[in-house]
Amino acid sequence: MHHAKLRGLSTAYLEDGNPNQPIALCLHGFPDNAHVWDPIAPLLSSRFHLIRPFNRGTSPSDDAKGLDRYRLQALTLDWLELINQIDPDQKRKIVLIGHDLGAVMAWELASHLGNRLQNLIIFNGLSLPQMISRWRSPNQLLKSWYIYSFLVPGLCENTLLRIPPHFIKAGYRLAGYNLEIPSDLDRQSLTRGLLLYRGFALDIKLKLLAERKPLISPTLILWGKNDPALNHPLVDELKSDSTNLTIRLLEAGHWPYVEDTKTVNLALNRFFDGGASHATH
Repeated sequence: MHHAKLRGLSTAYLEDGNPNQPIALCLHGFPDNAHVWDPIAPLLSSRFHLIRPFNRGTSPSDDAKGLDRYRLQALTLDWLELINQIDPDQKRKIVLIGHDLGAVMAWELASHLGNRLQNLIIFNGLSLPQMISRWRSPNQLLKSWYIYSFLVPGLCENTLLRIPPHFIKAGYRLAGYNLEIPSDLDRQSLTRGLLLYRGFALDIKLKLLAERKPLISPTLILWGKNDPALNHPLVDELKSDSTNLTIRLLEAGHWPYVEDTKTVNLALNRFFDGGASHATH
């Protein structure tokens, strides 16, 4: 465990692997923390300098007052600062890996890395522009009902602070999480994680999403097709975001790297070794 001061706020991160290798930066989603990557950390640390930060507001990273530091550009600046503190010469390649809300951040951060970006890997998550397009689908709107409750200040905070732990655990199980769920879930981190949804919603409302050129670095989407919250993407849906895209659908839910680590590790090794094909499987 390490801590970095990023634009005035402390951010905790886990560090493994070889500091002389490219950096693999893993960005987790809600309601997780950096330990959610534990199942695939051994593989990643054998190939890369693995960095797994705790999102803004997720203990032990500092909280921030107001929504400004939970918005997409602010988070992007934080992750760029973290990368540059780890690699001051800015010469090492970066592999970005994102899941859920971490995928939102990874897609955005990837567009700011230029030729430093070696690979982008996404697990069950979309960029903000992709999600906006998804909301045109009644089926996706129906699946995303919970997001609207997250945007009402106080509503979900009060619920999360009072709901019995077995109800929270049932939500994890419903979405496919099959590891042991901590008995002492950090309720405060759960409630602060809602600010990410509100910060991203503010970016959408104010139309602060910049136009991005398609990524040319190899991009891999590994998607659990039994995700109850998100429909799986198609090549045509993402072809404007990446010119070098592979999508693989897995028999898993929302956390494919947790639910079927063996299959995910095989897919990652193949991808890193250059064996992925540009198709949906």
